[in-house]
Amino acid sequence: MLWISAFLVPGGFSYVEEIVLSGVKLVDRSLVRIVNLPRLAILWLDNTGIGDEGVHYLAALEPTLEELLLCDNPRITDAAIPTLSMLVAGSLRALNLRATGVGMPGIRALSKCIRDNDALVLVDIPEECEVYLHTLDTQYVVHPAAPLISDPRDVDALPTRALRINLQTHALQNTDISWQGTRRDLIDRLTTLLERRRDDFCARKAILGFEQEDDGL
Repeated sequence: MLWISAFLVPGGFSYVEEIVLSGVKLVDRSLVRIVNLPRLAILWLDNTGIGDEGVHYLAALEPTLEELLLCDNPRITDAAIPTLSMLVAGSLRALNLRATGVGMPGIRALSKCIRDNDALVLVDIPEECEVYLHTLDTQYVVHPAAPLISDPRDVDALPTRALRINLQTHALQNTDISWQGTRRDLIDRLTTLLERRRDDFCARKAILGFEQEDDGL
């Protein structure tokens, strides 16, 4: 890794705006060498073997980084999402997370950041997450109609019978959903389901460009 140490030369490479390291095997701490480049806007780190620690170093590039390729790095997980959210809230306009270890919890969190910051960013997500977002009808009733509810804030007020009816109806789409248990169990289960539905809708709009859907709020 001696070549990458050249980026540490004081004042050296301050003009660099783009670095492509696709397929170059790196260790996470290697990225310390490049994160102080004052004009770096494009950084390709696909298939480099880096993980969450390496992504954390990239926070220093928040003022300038516009394009970041992290695909084909399975060691990058949901733990990297706080740093990536910081970049999205900054200058980032393109992010590739294909074939990483990022899952739907991370994609939901990233989507909220995109929404809350009104960010204009193109995000490529892992294939399994994209498939999930295109097949929400296998998870729950996507567009519940009365007497079903869609707002998780309304769950506590439902009588126990209505809680069971809601969960039973969602279970027609996903047999993993149970409508058995105490009233508290039913409230917690339906609240979690509707909150996940709301966050899935946010992800479909922010990541896949779906039109605004009724998220129950």
